[in-house]
Amino acid sequence: MRNYRHSFATGRMVEWYRAGLDVTRELPKLATYLGHVDVGLTYWYIEAVPELLELAAGYLGRNRPGERP
Repeated sequence: MRNYRHSFATGRMVEWYRAGLDVTRELPKLATYLGHVDVGLTYWYIEAVPELLELAAGYLGRNRPGERP
């Protein structure tokens, strides 16, 4: 059964990627909202849905360390 926390966490990440935000910098906010002391605990709630994977891959493709656009 899909949990509301999973939907919420995944939905926030999709929104952040769509808005062009740095998701790595936003994750501590999500962790705090979910009541987690450690952001690592928040990863449990993130689902690998196709849209999120596509957005994350696009972000990583544009933001590789050490590469120029």
